[in-house]
Amino acid sequence: MTAAVVAVPGRVERRSDWIDHLKSLIDPQWRPAEWDPHTAIFTADPTNPLTKVFQCRVVGCAGPSEYSIGLCSGCRKRRAKFTGTDEEFCAIARPRPRQGVASRLVVDLSVLAPAVRAELIFGIQQRDLDQIILAPMVLRRLMTTFPDDLGSLLDLPEGFAASLRPSLAGLLRGVFGHVRRVYAPLQGIDPTAGDVWDSALVGLNAGGPNREYRAASGTIDFRPIRQPWLRRIVKDYGRSIRPPVATMRRIVISFVIASDVLAARGIGDEPSAVGMADMTAVVEGFSRTTNPDGRPHSTTHRISILGYWRRPL
Repeated sequence: MTAAVVAVPGRVERRSDWIDHLKSLIDPQWRPAEWDPHTAIFTADPTNPLTKVFQCRVVGCAGPSEYSIGLCSGCRKRRAKFTGTDEEFCAIARPRPRQGVASRLVVDLSVLAPAVRAELIFGIQQRDLDQIILAPMVLRRLMTTFPDDLGSLLDLPEGFAASLRPSLAGLLRGVFGHVRRVYAPLQGIDPTAGDVWDSALVGLNAGGPNREYRAASGTIDFRPIRQPWLRRIVKDYGRSIRPPVATMRRIVISFVIASDVLAARGIGDEPSAVGMADMTAVVEGFSRTTNPDGRPHSTTHRISILGYWRRPL
């Protein structure tokens, strides 16, 4: 039996137990020099290596920017009326220089609904654990995009992040993935129950060079593995080990190769029908793999795929 990607229900009851659950997961000693849980105000500390305050590119302007090469809000408005190039605009000193503004950047989260505030703080704390830098200006801009009556990030319409600028979308997706992951068990949802896993909901790491943080998107699709018992082996391995997304996908690819070989030899739903000759055929199958355009894989690649096949066995 196959299943679609497990999704968290779209509308969240704004109950105190959800907020209490989030609070139980939040570190009360988080960023004491920046975060005041009593006033719900975050004051950026540029000396914190996990805090990044970008300064406006314009000469003589210390206004905050969302990007390392961006403009502050005031200079963006002036730029819209300027007919020259970006370089010419940034070289002209701001008429009334803003000094020291960026270092005092404050984000007031008290304006948010209690659940939204707790969700954001929890998600940002989780990103801290993954050593992902927070740009407070991006957080402040993100907050302005929320509907006025938003009671929970889980109430945001599907595709909301796609309508945002990349920096805002990245922060929202990162936080949202952590929020969904802790919300799902409260609803009795097992994100590994189906044959298509939501990587963020399962809590898999993104993997790859310099990507030792949890995935914010993407899926793992086990359905191409034809035999249910073979599919169970891979899923059980994924549940117990929780490898990075890239590794899990390579393992699935290796099992699809094995599955196709076994299916061609008439092996279906009964694992007891697999004999030594069948396993030999599977190993030989890895020596015949090709690229999508039909070109043979390199020997190194074939050995690598065979190694991924052996991991769960």
